[in-house]
Amino acid sequence: MKEPAACLSLVCFRAIFPKARKDMANSFLQFFMNLRSRREQLRGQGFSFKHFLFPDTKKSLLRALLLIALAYAFFRWICLPVIISGGSMEPTYAAHGFNFCWRPAYLFSSPQKGDVVMLRMAGQEVMLLKRILAFPGETVEFRKGKLYVNGAPVDEPYVKSPCDWELSPRTVDEGKVYVIGDNRGMSIDGHKFGQTEIKRIAGKPLW
Repeated sequence: MKEPAACLSLVCFRAIFPKARKDMANSFLQFFMNLRSRREQLRGQGFSFKHFLFPDTKKSLLRALLLIALAYAFFRWICLPVIISGGSMEPTYAAHGFNFCWRPAYLFSSPQKGDVVMLRMAGQEVMLLKRILAFPGETVEFRKGKLYVNGAPVDEPYVKSPCDWELSPRTVDEGKVYVIGDNRGMSIDGHKFGQTEIKRIAGKPLW
């Protein structure tokens, strides 16, 4: 004999789906019965949906405070939210875009040529987003808009805009890397690039 609740659920099912086959209705009824059985098992183990939805206030407050503290630490020192204000890395990274600076990126490895990195300029409040293109001891120059490192042209598929930059050769100092943005359509005078200390690398964009 079916329970009143089961009968009611079956009536509702047939009212909503009047054209449903008998086997579909029976399957729904079986699902409902299994759900009730599982709920009774949980009750027998001391589980309460009321307690789950409305747990102890003191414990809830402690959990909330702990979660807030962990979130603050994570987004303050490990994964920093950043807004890209300039267009020097377009089209790879659009101006006014949003990203995260992943601080542990170089915890177990060193920056590589071609990596896009975030550079600390004024604490963690102001950062530059640039691409590493040369290491200490290497020579960098631009001829008719083309980048040369150690006298050899560099293939840069990420550069999409025409470039007319001219820059005489210069050697990267020890302890520094040479960084440039991808947007070479900008005037060379309006583009922040050049040598920067390796220790200024804060991390990599998360995507």
